Amino acid sequence: MKNNFYKKLLSIILTAMLILATIPFSCISVLAEESGVPVLYASKISNNTHLTLNSDTELIMDKELYIKSITGEYNLKVTGSEPLNITNAERTIEVHDFICYAPLIVTSTSEKYDEPTIKVWKFAVYCSELTIYGNYPLSATNININSIAVYIRALKECGMTGFYDTYISCETLEINSENTAIRSQNCVTVIVSKYCIINSNRDGIATSVSLTPDNNIYLGGRITINAERFGLSTNNGSIYSKGSPSGNARQLPALEQLHITADEPISAEGVINLRCPDAKITATGKDEPAIEGSSTYLGGVYDIKTNGGHGVFGKRGDSHFYSGYFKMSGPKGDYSAVKCIDLIIDEGLSVHTPQGATYDSEGIYDSNGNPAKEVEIYGIMDSMEIEMHKPVAGMKPVSDIRVLIGAFPLPSNCRLSEIKWYENDNRMTEGMVFKAGKEYRAEVVIYTTNYLCFPSGYMGKVNGKKVGTGLSDHNTTIHLRPNFGTCPKAVEEVALNIAAPVENEKPSTAVTASSSAYYVPTNSVKWEVFSSDIQTYTPMVTSTFIGARHYKVSFDVVANSGYGFPVELINPYDFDSCVTATVNGKPAYVYAVEEASTSKIRVSMLFGECNATIIRNIRIEVTPPKAGEHPDYTARVLGTGYSINTNKNSYYDAYWANQKWYYVKNGVSWWDVTDGGYDYVYDKDVFLPDHKYQCEVYVKTDDGYEFLMNTKTDPPTVPSVIVNGNPGDYTTLYGSGLNFEQEVKYTFNCSTQTLSKVGVIELSQPIAGGTPDYVATTLAPHLYEVTKITWYDALGEELPANTTFIAGMVYRVDVQIETNIVVDNNIDYRVAYFDCFTGKTSLNGVELEMINSKDANKEDLEEYFNHAYYTFANKPINLCYTFKPAPRPTTGDITVSGTATSFGSNTNDVTIQLIKSGEPEASYETVVKGKTAEYSIEGVSAGTYTLKVMKENHVTREYIVVVGNSSVVQDVKICLLGDVNMDGTVSILDATEVQKGIAGLVSLNEYQSKLADVNKDGKVSIIDATQIQKYIAGIIDKF
Repeated sequence: MKNNFYKKLLSIILTAMLILATIPFSCISVLAEESGVPVLYASKISNNTHLTLNSDTELIMDKELYIKSITGEYNLKVTGSEPLNITNAERTIEVHDFICYAPLIVTSTSEKYDEPTIKVWKFAVYCSELTIYGNYPLSATNININSIAVYIRALKECGMTGFYDTYISCETLEINSENTAIRSQNCVTVIVSKYCIINSNRDGIATSVSLTPDNNIYLGGRITINAERFGLSTNNGSIYSKGSPSGNARQLPALEQLHITADEPISAEGVINLRCPDAKITATGKDEPAIEGSSTYLGGVYDIKTNGGHGVFGKRGDSHFYSGYFKMSGPKGDYSAVKCIDLIIDEGLSVHTPQGATYDSEGIYDSNGNPAKEVEIYGIMDSMEIEMHKPVAGMKPVSDIRVLIGAFPLPSNCRLSEIKWYENDNRMTEGMVFKAGKEYRAEVVIYTTNYLCFPSGYMGKVNGKKVGTGLSDHNTTIHLRPNFGTCPKAVEEVALNIAAPVENEKPSTAVTASSSAYYVPTNSVKWEVFSSDIQTYTPMVTSTFIGARHYKVSFDVVANSGYGFPVELINPYDFDSCVTATVNGKPAYVYAVEEASTSKIRVSMLFGECNATIIRNIRIEVTPPKAGEHPDYTARVLGTGYSINTNKNSYYDAYWANQKWYYVKNGVSWWDVTDGGYDYVYDKDVFLPDHKYQCEVYVKTDDGYEFLMNTKTDPPTVPSVIVNGNPGDYTTLYGSGLNFEQEVKYTFNCSTQTLSKVGVIELSQPIAGGTPDYVATTLAPHLYEVTKITWYDALGEELPANTTFIAGMVYRVDVQIETNIVVDNNIDYRVAYFDCFTGKTSLNGVELEMINSKDANKEDLEEYFNHAYYTFANKPINLCYTFKPAPRPTTGDITVSGTATSFGSNTNDVTIQLIKSGEPEASYETVVKGKTAEYSIEGVSAGTYTLKVMKENHVTREYIVVVGNSSVVQDVKICLLGDVNMDGTVSILDATEVQKGIAGLVSLNEYQSKLADVNKDGKVSIIDATQIQKYIAGIIDKF
């Protein structure tokens, strides 16, 4: 028995050896067992290997690998971060399930027409890059691609075929296919967040006979398709995006862009339900429809063009237009812009054709009853609320706003045209600042793009309150006129005191202010303690302070009447405070509490470690050096019992330049210690990239405290030093008074800055009669600047500098920006690079998507001038933008509007008339009430008018108004008889003004002369001055 056992064992061993001998050496890899699944390591696999699976396997990419193929009827899971490259003349991957988390590059050079490069049951890829190249790149039952970038090139057949579900989600998708790009027998979901281009010589995305009831196409993100036949096509299925019932069920992101050019761009046997703010659908096939479904539901902004066929064709049901702007053109003969069984246009949308429009349940017709060929359907902008900072003395007039719009947030469908500021009814000019005691109001002009219109009579809101509102330019432009009243005095510095944390003491809520201009509400005081478990501050739960714990206090600071905080809006959606605060004499953090509030700020103070009387730890926080920035000389202590010794200041007297160059300031100094050096960094200098800088901070103890210091021990006993959370270099060990004064140091590495957000501001938009603006600035001029501005017309032709802009025309601009170079010791240092991949760019607050210049589509000017373009991070960026004017209004849309200011009664009528030149009677009239009232006269024909304003006890005033092909805004003001200085009251100042006018000391204008002529004898004399004095004294009660 025993001999037979050994014979059998020997036979098994010999058989195994023979099998192994038949396996090529290049296919043998070292296997490890992890979790019951054999594991292969790329580092132990030879390049150019044919990898054969004998079981379910995990391949760990611990190094980049180049192999020829992977085959086997098992599952393969690829993990790790190194790329897997597979190149072969035949099929490259043929396994059961293929799941990959590593970058994957697959290339097949097979000549076989229908041989898939990858043929698997389940294909699931979750990686940074997926590239497949071959005649027929991918065939799988289930496809799930969730990668950053996907590139597929199909030389002869489909780009990919999924026999069940196909799901693609990525930032970048590029498919070039000789046949259908994406084909599935079940549903297809495509979500591309940044850039998608699908080029196909057949269909873009197509589903055929469904294996389940879900034979639909789901779309999200930004998608562009160029196809010979169908762009999107479903057989017995539907097409959805977010905003449709099925689209929401799949939790799709919004479809931001859909550009399709094909013989028949969108075709579905089922429903088409798409919502997109940027859809361009172009049918190139003769007499083919652009959008064809059993029913169609469209929302957003659509430009639909055909080559003779229907624009939108609901062949068995509804064509439903909701919430947006739609433009259709191209149908010929019996074809029409919209053809369906039941046409539904949502309430609030208007239908327009060049010949006048009517529509019924089956389509849209011109005034002659013929099918309409060119149609526009646009919606109503029924909400406009903005938030603006109120004027505070010393602030510059705000040039940006935060806008809250319902359906279409900025910048898609609205643009800020301008903000006009008025000081005591006089237009403010560039460089002026607000002054305390002056009256201020503003006019904010916002226009919509894509023909969205504001309802007639709409009242907009500023800071939550309804304000005077005017409409112009076919109701696509809104004029919001908030009146801010008297400007308060500015509070730029806040000094507060509160009891600092002391071990075993209770937290205080009593905050004392050093000025009567502001106060701190007791109920706003909030104490927090640092939690090391979650690395953040949480509310105190103990009744007293605990030693060695870190504490923070925060509270609101409210301005008293007549004061305000100059919290300025410097960039769209970014708020910065122009207020500095100290708590117990130490710098504190300041925050804007409400985005448009100048009456309240929040102050936060980090007390740091609660120390005993002997301080064992010195914790300091400073601003690290940034390339291109000047040194920062503010430091914070993160502990109690000590502070920055701000009395330490040293400078070099550059007397020839009448300057003092500080190298120690407020107790902080900086030194360039690159390559062992030790050189001063003056406050006039900027930090250089690739340099090392040492920061030295002088600290001193507060009364009753001492630093732990004993230099006689070995090693010396000294406080630990922490700077910005890292161990400091050392404390001072020699000299006297070390228990009370110390110098701490820390060395920083300074590198080139990466700019993730860049923008150009203050570029004047084209205004009729104006010339191109060639002066603009950036959000950070010390880091990058505008190097070139080029203007173009609508056709892309460059404009001469002396061009005069024409009303109603489209103009384009290309603004080039480049990072700055600092020269030091004859060496050029570039202080910053642009983040070209994830960074954001903007022009005048409008965000522009940044793409590689090699991907620029210069053939499509609308697309080209709506992006920012880069080549390399250290090269210039070009911001290209199109200024689109509001539609040219017709005569019936012209309005004359403005603010009417008067005095006296708040209930008496203010009558405003327009009298056309040469006419005896008023052509138009409106009546308003109130001392400050908005008026609007609509449907004004072109011509020259006298605008006449009247009110009881006031002197009638006349203005000349010229009305052309655009609306006119004319503010008016009338005053009480006798109010010669026009301040709203009749006082001794007015009598004096009359006397000065008679003596020739001042010049009274025509209207002031009418105000002064209180006895109505047609001239201004001493009698009028006497009458005013009698009125003031109460001798007479009227003139």
